[in-house]
Amino acid sequence: MKVNILRVGYYLSDLNLTGGTKVINQHLKQLEDLGHEPKLFVKRIATTYPFHVPCTVVADPQDISGQVDVLVVTRLTDLKTCLKPEMPHLVMFYQRMELNDLNSYYAGKMKLPKYSSLAGRLFLKAKFKLQTIGIERFYRSEVTAWTPCHPMAHSLENQYGKIPYFIRNTVDHSLFTTDYEFVNATPTVLSIGDYRLGIKNIPRVFDAVREIKKTTPINFIRISPTKIYPEEEESGVVDEFFVQQNDKEMAGLYNRSDIVVSASTSEGFGMPALEGMASGCVCVLSNIPAHNMFDKICEEKVGAYALYFDPQSTADLVTALHKALDAEVCAELKRNGRTVSQAYSSELQKQDLCKALKKFED
Repeated sequence: MKVNILRVGYYLSDLNLTGGTKVINQHLKQLEDLGHEPKLFVKRIATTYPFHVPCTVVADPQDISGQVDVLVVTRLTDLKTCLKPEMPHLVMFYQRMELNDLNSYYAGKMKLPKYSSLAGRLFLKAKFKLQTIGIERFYRSEVTAWTPCHPMAHSLENQYGKIPYFIRNTVDHSLFTTDYEFVNATPTVLSIGDYRLGIKNIPRVFDAVREIKKTTPINFIRISPTKIYPEEEESGVVDEFFVQQNDKEMAGLYNRSDIVVSASTSEGFGMPALEGMASGCVCVLSNIPAHNMFDKICEEKVGAYALYFDPQSTADLVTALHKALDAEVCAELKRNGRTVSQAYSSELQKQDLCKALKKFED
């Protein structure tokens, strides 16, 4: 496929290890394979994850001017700092539902005693309103939008009149083994995410696992992209801890597991769920839009591929985990999950990027 060579940069003020930054690494490799010149610019680095291209540290995003033809940012705060006349063509890569995150954040704030008074609640509501207006202004802006998130694509088009380029995320299926029977005599449950990140809702997973362990032996593995906190270690619930795993190490842990659980109250995409499906695990997922829409890009109709629960109910999660422990009941779920994951192949992601970049080649 003949393409005009573009210098495509990605800018993150803070480079941490998240599902989103791993997706950026996918893009960097794909762009190089397509013959473009990918670059990664950062202000601060907080991970040793091996990115496909070296990180260039910049004190100010304006230092990037002249070095690339297209600059992709993934956070609205970074987009704001890059909206300067001298900057290259800008792309906002929406990896999250910012308004959902904002809702979750302020819902948590409302529960704090310091905001229990009428004045406190009015103060929070005013701040929420102002920040919502700011976010929606970006949603309506003329900046080119990319997204891998089905709910975000739907929202941008139907609520804000903006048609984004859909760039699917992908998984490397060659890293995963698929076994539709449980791989362990004692079923293994895998949980991924930062324990203290509220929207991940991981303390609820701990409560559910603790309840399950009262009657059923299970092995509980925790993976954190940041660190393991004292309250996790002191819980007595976790059997194995892992921190900042690379792709092959992550795949090895998925392959060792039988069940992947995600209790998030908000997600842009939900990479652990997709990787769990690719590895043949039973996926026990919170009933939120991101977790319900993985099959939207499948060419053919696919049956149920996950077990869902109310993320506000520990009892509901316990029930879903009990179902997931029944290997015979879940065999079809696992097969369907594997089918869904095939729609997120590297080659299809490459095609999505080609379509999106065509705008800048002409």
